[in-house]
Amino acid sequence: QSLVDSLLPSFYMDPMSDGKNNMYWIDKVVAFDYSYYRVESKRDISDVPVIELMNAALYAVEQQISIPREDLKKVVATLLGFSRKGSNVDLAAEKAINQLVRTGKLKEENGKLSII
Repeated sequence: QSLVDSLLPSFYMDPMSDGKNNMYWIDKVVAFDYSYYRVESKRDISDVPVIELMNAALYAVEQQISIPREDLKKVVATLLGFSRKGSNVDLAAEKAINQLVRTGKLKEENGKLSII
């Protein structure tokens, strides 16, 4: 544990981490240039960085053109390999969608999300 604690300051902590499960990247550039999401990786949702959820959401909206928020959360869960959309998966997808709206990558009009 002391080795890990001594190494962590040299890495970039993802600012979208929730404080309980912090995500670390090699550096800031890698974190913000990450444009992928891993499917069926057998990870717990708490181990999936928000940026991966955001990437899956963007991909889904690109494919659908426009999609209701609840449907998008289901699609994101499916793309990441979660067969059931439990409350933790729902909250994680919601956080990612809200971040995309907040940063201007998605807009919500008439109950549907689309790319700006």
